[in-house]
Amino acid sequence: MPEAKITQQHLAHDAYLYIRQSTPRQVLENTESTQRQYALRDRAVALGWPLERIHVLDCDLGKSAHNRPAGMGFRSWSARSP
Repeated sequence: MPEAKITQQHLAHDAYLYIRQSTPRQVLENTESTQRQYALRDRAVALGWPLERIHVLDCDLGKSAHNRPAGMGFRSWSARSP
């Protein structure tokens, strides 16, 4: 069972969910994929993370990395974290 792999050591850290679709069109057309990505928050809660320690990073949602470094939203957010 995968849940057995989650230890108290894992749960001592915050959980980060990086939600991503590359283009605005994908956001509009692939709604099920986006919903599944957001549902990972519920999965993290079910595995033992408190809701207030789950961080959803979705500032790159619908933004292409074609003209900028990939994952800038994640990188800029993680630079602020301790």
